Amino acid sequence: MKKENYGAPLERGVIEEITDGKYRVASITRDGIKSLPIPSIAKDTLSVGDKVLFYVFEDGDGLIIFRI
Repeated sequence: MKKENYGAPLERGVIEEITDGKYRVASITRDGIKSLPIPSIAKDTLSVGDKVLFYVFEDGDGLIIFRI
């Protein structure tokens, strides 16, 4: 039976860059995975170097859930 994939897995990552209120995040869970600039629904103020929980789809789009 073929396994179907839905959505994107949650990842632990670190904010590498902030541009126009969006964040580029590099995964610390999987090597070579980086997001496009994505928005955040985290209530905290985020800075470069902060560790976050986020998801990213295959096209690089995604969302930051919260700071860890």
